[in-house]
Amino acid sequence: MLSGDFVSVVLPSLLPLLDGRHGIEDLAAEFDETLRPEIEDFLTLIEHKGFLAAQHGREDDAVMLSGKDGAYWSLYGASAGEAARRLAQSTVVVAGLGDVGKIVATILAASGVGTLVLIEGATPSAQSSGRKEAKASEAEKTGLSLRKQYASRVVTIPTTIDDAAGWEETVAAASVVAVLSDTMSMSGYDRANEACIKHGVPWVSARIDRQRAIIGPFVIPNQTACFACFEARSRANADHPEDHEALYRHWKDLNGRRDMWPSLLPFAGIVGNFVALDLLRVLAGEHLSAAAGRIVNIDLPTMERSVHEVLKLPRCPACSRLRDRRPTKIWDIIPAETRSVG
Repeated sequence: MLSGDFVSVVLPSLLPLLDGRHGIEDLAAEFDETLRPEIEDFLTLIEHKGFLAAQHGREDDAVMLSGKDGAYWSLYGASAGEAARRLAQSTVVVAGLGDVGKIVATILAASGVGTLVLIEGATPSAQSSGRKEAKASEAEKTGLSLRKQYASRVVTIPTTIDDAAGWEETVAAASVVAVLSDTMSMSGYDRANEACIKHGVPWVSARIDRQRAIIGPFVIPNQTACFACFEARSRANADHPEDHEALYRHWKDLNGRRDMWPSLLPFAGIVGNFVALDLLRVLAGEHLSAAAGRIVNIDLPTMERSVHEVLKLPRCPACSRLRDRRPTKIWDIIPAETRSVG
């Protein structure tokens, strides 16, 4: 069975679908009905060989932490066992599978995070009409690689946040969401901010402005400022607010990869490791994020770090609890007897 057309034609398209989200009927719908017996035989074979297993008891079957990881969480967490349990029960959405995103996803999987949801985050470089001819997305390729190496359950969504179906459900099931870019792209920021606030899920962003990393804010709904607070305050303090707004609108519309963006792979390594470490401390040790309610800027050549605190914006249209209330006019708060007449 594992030879000929099945291996050369069917198998490359079948493997990315074995992500825990597709039943046999879903798989059969992707291919010609005549291939169903071969697909069923293939699934039976790999299950018998131990390569395919149902996800039962994941919360109680936490990945054992290595000696170094266990020693760390024994010092800076509740215990190694508790850290492993928290990580195994966590679901992290990683949107943006560039160099930064792939580093973050790999470290989280290697550290014992139970479920990873990988979202392309940028428009794939090539699309074709048929599945058999379609080029695998970065989310699918990264997911396949992580499944081979680690015990994490990996779900892939090969599209952008703005185009992702079921985005609300994806966020609602997450422990934390990370939106990452190797460039200054802010594609999906507004939708991520809105959904995470709605469902009470923390989220963080990171991007690279040539030689500077911009990490945060780490948004904790109903506690810290959200990204809309940061954007509005930045625009209010800009010398040219209209230009500032136009620039942000440009970055939000930019969802394609930019291979010529001036950056070096070590920059992505620094940013990705920073974000991954911060997320692990939040998930396993219940520590406060280093970017909670603030922006962390890292000058990548010098490694100098600066922090910009972000205050909540009163009546923020995204996160204020009073955002739906009619704005107060000055005459609403002046006692009637003191108002001048005429």
